[in-house]
Formats: sequence, structure tokens, C-alpha cells
Amino acid sequence: MSLSIRQSSTQRMDSKSRRFMAVGSLCLAIGLLLHLFIHPSGQTAKDWLDGVSGLLIGISIGTNLFGLVQVRRSRLTAPDQL
Repeated sequence: MSLSIRQSSTQRMDSKSRRFMAVGSLCLAIGLLLHLFIHPSGQTAKDWLDGVSGLLIGISIGTNLFGLVQVRRSRLTAPDQL
């Protein structure tokens, strides 16, 4: 009887997918932490901060989904290489 050790999901991803997931995670962290470190005084500055934060969170969602699609696509085309 042999034991098989399953690889974690990050070990099975190729470098391109890992890069997209890392960029997505970084954008999410920056987008969420902006409000902790930047305290604008005017309403226009607050609106800009909300816009930049929302943009970074949106980029995070897009890049994370794109990275997941790349992982799925690579598994469907060549499952024995991973």
C-alpha cells in the first residue's frame, strides 16, 4: 500500500497563474488598507480615496478570477504535467 501526498493548490499552479494571484492579493490588501493609513479632510479627497480603493479591489477581483481561469485551463489541457 502506497501513500500519496497531495500537493497544495499553490504548488500545482504555474508561474503565470501564481503571478496573477499575487497581484490580485496585493491589490486587495492595498485597497482595503488605504482607509487605515490615509485620512483625507475634504469630501472630494474622500471620494477620490473611495474611488481608488474600489478600483484596486475591482482589479483584485479581476486578476484573481483570471488566475483561477488560467489554472483551470492548464489542468484541462495538460493534467499529467502538473
